Amino acid sequence: MKKVLSKIFIVLLTAISMLIIAGVFTYTSDGFQQHMKQTNQESYILPDFKSENFIWQGSDGRNYTVAFVNKSKAPELSLDALNKAVIAIMSRSRAVVEEQYSYYTFIPGKLSIYGGLDGKVKACSEYRGVHETLGELEIETYYDFDMQGKTELLFYK
Repeated sequence: MKKVLSKIFIVLLTAISMLIIAGVFTYTSDGFQQHMKQTNQESYILPDFKSENFIWQGSDGRNYTVAFVNKSKAPELSLDALNKAVIAIMSRSRAVVEEQYSYYTFIPGKLSIYGGLDGKVKACSEYRGVHETLGELEIETYYDFDMQGKTELLFYK
């Protein structure tokens, strides 16, 4: 009996792990906010549809106010999908930028979303790179995301 129960437990644990990795179980915006509070990062604040800014961490570990512009024409976009997309876009943007310019400190500046009439919303995130001797540079990353918040990197410049 113990062998059967342990096999069932392992199968269930494996299935749940695969679902989490596949993104089936995600934080709702309230759940994400609660998670951030539990990890002592209360200064993270995600935008809603009417927000003009939100808080995001730069590569130097400091939190920055990021301008938020919402020009989306997608009435079916939920707040949960928006927050999921914002998290993915800001995280991926930072990773893309740090991969290409690892010697710069990147500071998030602006996130704009627009479009949405074709079922996909467009987004552009802007970061500023700062280096003591090399100066500053700006990087923009462009994305598509759907009504569930799944993102796709289009390009960066």
